Amino acid sequence: MKSNNRIFQTKKAQLAVETLLIYGIALLVVMGAVFALIQFGVLDLGSMLPDQCDLGEFSCENYVVKPDLVQLELRNNLPKNLENMTVNIEGTGDNEGLWNCDPAVYTDLVVKGEVTNPPVEITCDIKVPKGKKIEGVVYIEAKLIGSNILKSIQGKIRTSVS
Repeated sequence: MKSNNRIFQTKKAQLAVETLLIYGIALLVVMGAVFALIQFGVLDLGSMLPDQCDLGEFSCENYVVKPDLVQLELRNNLPKNLENMTVNIEGTGDNEGLWNCDPAVYTDLVVKGEVTNPPVEITCDIKVPKGKKIEGVVYIEAKLIGSNILKSIQGKIRTSVS
């Protein structure tokens, strides 16, 4: 009786190991297929991320990214008015080199608490197809009214190209 019980336990343990091995291999195959789809661009996980424009002391009220132009309506949340604002965007990470923008000089007065009117327009050559997400770093440099100090602000933007 003892030997039959030992054989039964051995077969049970072997069945458990084989089951775990089969499920493990199946999981690895599925993960490999998903990874291959991502690598070849068939599956785009970045498109599932929400649009974002975070500029610290400025807030993006509205923004649009087109293949040749970026428009930003920025609210000045600084305690002073600004003048001679320069805005530029560069790609980061996977998007490095996909934003080719000329720095925009915004000569209108940017009043504290107000939105830039007209919007800041940055001429760009964006190498991402329409509908795809793109990420970049926004660099803003402006002179505070009543001061000779240049204020530098850095933020990020992630949105679809329209």
